[in-house]
Amino acid sequence: MLFRILHEKNTTNHSNIKMSHIISTKTLGTHSDWVCSVFVIHNIIITGSLDNSIKIWDVSTGELINTLNGHTSTVWSVFAINHIIISGSSDRSIKIWDIHSHKCINTLNGHTNTVLSVFAINNIIISGSQDKSIKIWDASTGELINTLNGYTSSVYSVFARNDIIISGTWNNLIKIHKYITKEQIFTALLCMWKLNYPNEIIHEVFMWLGINTYV
Repeated sequence: MLFRILHEKNTTNHSNIKMSHIISTKTLGTHSDWVCSVFVIHNIIITGSLDNSIKIWDVSTGELINTLNGHTSTVWSVFAINHIIISGSSDRSIKIWDIHSHKCINTLNGHTNTVLSVFAINNIIISGSQDKSIKIWDASTGELINTLNGYTSSVYSVFARNDIIISGTWNNLIKIHKYITKEQIFTALLCMWKLNYPNEIIHEVFMWLGINTYV
């Protein structure tokens, strides 16, 4: 009997939650063409559009704060982390914007076709493109760190967590890439040195990292 009462009470509560989940709806101003991407951080909404622009809105009031121009084609993806906004476009570029001044502080070029998705974690930016690749960039310098090839169709979505990068593609595939940072590699090198690994082996790892220094 007690179980039945609790069950009915829980069912009723859940029903009430479902019925009252949406308590208001607010419509913001509009872009002049399709809205392709939305992102929320702090108290702002960021939108990217087919009209080549990025708009920033106040979450509370719905007021348009600013419009960011600079891309010359569709903005397919927007993302924000810490003090930067990141955008990917059909003009093949990725732009980094200061979240406070709204100025473009860097443009990353390297993809050969539309940038469909951007994501950032820690100090790296990850981009997926219609050129069938994923690129990994240093968020501070804009330097290209690595390119992940091996795709046979457009990379429409990218996501990262801890030490993995996940991608979704036009031809129905989901791939998981596991990566290691240079800091982790240097830690491993230090351990190798302490364990008296041959200098030739340690040197090969340095060369692989692009550091032309003999140990």
